[in-house]
Amino acid sequence: EEQLEEQPQQSLSTDAVFASTQDLETALTGAYNAAQQSDFMGCNMSFVGDIMADNGAWRGSFPSMIDISRHAITSDNGEIAGLWRNSYRAINDVNLVLEAIPNITDAAIADAGPRIRGEGLFLRGMAYFEMVRFYGKPWGGSSTSGLGVPIVTMGTSTSGDVVFPSRATVAEVYAQAVSDFTEAASLLPDANGSGRATRFAALAY
Repeated sequence: EEQLEEQPQQSLSTDAVFASTQDLETALTGAYNAAQQSDFMGCNMSFVGDIMADNGAWRGSFPSMIDISRHAITSDNGEIAGLWRNSYRAINDVNLVLEAIPNITDAAIADAGPRIRGEGLFLRGMAYFEMVRFYGKPWGGSSTSGLGVPIVTMGTSTSGDVVFPSRATVAEVYAQAVSDFTEAASLLPDANGSGRATRFAALAY
C-alpha cells in the first residue's frame, strides 16, 4: 500500500526538487548536460555553422543536413529546431537553479551558493552569446538593432507557465550575455572541477 502511494517522482514540485544545496548541484549538472547535447554545444552549434560557411562539407544522407548544406533551411528543419530547443532547455534549467538559490537554507549554501550562481550565469551567458551569433546578424552597424533571440530570465516548471516572448534585438541579447558573464566572473573561482566554468572562462567570453 505504501508503494502505491509514493509521491510521483516525475511530477515533483519545484520546492521539493530544490530543497538543499545538493539538489542545486544536481540541477546544475543537468544544465551542463543540456548544454553539451549534440543538438547544442556538443556539435551542431559549430558543425552547422561550418557547413553553412563552406568550412566543412556534408556527405551524409540526412535530409535536414542536406538542406543546411544547400542553404535551403525550412522552419521545420530538425537540426535547427533541436538546436533552438536544447538551447532554451539549458537556459530554463539555469533559470530554475538561479531562482532557487535564495530559498536554500542549509549550511552548505554559504560556500557553494556564489559558485553555483556563477556557473549558472556563465551557462546562460554562453547560450545567449552563441545563439545570437547563430540566429541574428553579425554585430556591427545597423545589425545591432536587428532581431536576435528571445531573452528569457525566468524559469518555467510547468507547461502552463510557458511563454512565447518576442525576439530581442541583437544588441539586447549581447547586453544580457555580457551582464551574465560579468557577474559570473565576480563569483566563479579561478579553478573549478573538470569541465566546469571558471572566472577565466567567463572573462574570455
